[in-house]
Amino acid sequence: MATVSRGTTAPINRPVWAALIALALLAGVTAVTVSPRQALLLIVAAGLGVALYHGSLGFTAYWRRWLVAGEGRGVRIQLWIIALGSLAFFPLIGGWLPGFNAPGMVMPLGLELVFGAFLFGVGMQLANGCGSGTLFTLGGGSTKMLFTLAAFIVGSLAATFHLHLWRTLPQLPPVSLVDELGAGGGLAVQAGLIALLVAVTTLTGRRAAWTDAGPTSFLRGPWPPYAAATVLGALAILVFVIQGYPWGVTFAFTLWGGKLYEAAGGDLSTVPFWSAAWAQRALDESELRNGTSVTTFGIMLGALLAAGVAGRFAPTRSVPWRPALGAVLGGLIMGYGARLAYGCNIGAFLGGTMSGSLHGWLWIAAALPGCWLGIRLRPTFGLANEAPAK
Repeated sequence: MATVSRGTTAPINRPVWAALIALALLAGVTAVTVSPRQALLLIVAAGLGVALYHGSLGFTAYWRRWLVAGEGRGVRIQLWIIALGSLAFFPLIGGWLPGFNAPGMVMPLGLELVFGAFLFGVGMQLANGCGSGTLFTLGGGSTKMLFTLAAFIVGSLAATFHLHLWRTLPQLPPVSLVDELGAGGGLAVQAGLIALLVAVTTLTGRRAAWTDAGPTSFLRGPWPPYAAATVLGALAILVFVIQGYPWGVTFAFTLWGGKLYEAAGGDLSTVPFWSAAWAQRALDESELRNGTSVTTFGIMLGALLAAGVAGRFAPTRSVPWRPALGAVLGGLIMGYGARLAYGCNIGAFLGGTMSGSLHGWLWIAAALPGCWLGIRLRPTFGLANEAPAK
């Protein structure tokens, strides 16, 4: 994710009305053409966009602060989101709620995932935002993220042409804490992992300066980071309950790339990824039937609404060429890596860990070295890094 610029701007009524009207129209069309449940998913996703924007919940910046400045508070905020989600996901996946049957996000452990997550870590630092960060900063008025989103779509689509080759690399079968230990036992192990990481980031961290944004307001923001993280965790649980699988981001970009490719005359029928029945169905159906696309639309509109209410929607007319090049290159790398790694920091990391899948923890273990490399490449693209704490 990326940190949002908190500058001043002109009157807020236009972005606010644009967001509200777009949300109302899109929710109405979705309710009629798909289902009221899908329309509810859109509204919940708008709440995710508001929380992401007002909390500036940036995975990209949080991980950079830890790796460069030794400040682990941002990592602990993310662990708090995982802890909240796990408290609901594990019992739901374990069958504690009659009538609810969903396995969560549980994927194999392999070299494909490791390399994809590493690539994603590099790309997110060059683009200065991850999948969800691209969405909420774009919705909040970041012009540069248009470059990242376009490149993300291209990179994600490109990966689908090679995915069957990557899947031939050695891998271990999926491992689910819930399946292996039950909901209660899995939660105990999950709590131990989270406690260990909290201790590591606390004991090894340096006392880097962390300045909150000052006075807060529920409507105008900014929100205290832990409060925003709590809202985000609660809404992520709602997304899981509504659609039956965890919140994700990057498949929407892959799907949009596939639809655009076919619209331009391309043929995906011979590509193994797209020949699967579920993928072909997603290509043929409206984007409003795809839960990931709907949540993506909601996040951008929610961020637009939050930026408008806060009076901070101020798109820039030009982007310096070096950060723009970093945005494009980072988007391409993220798109390709996310497809290999079963998603980004939301779908693979948060969705995986909250589902009790060990692939989520492997994802972050591989993404952090990628972040380290990306951090060292950032100055080449005119991007500053935090100063190490003294």
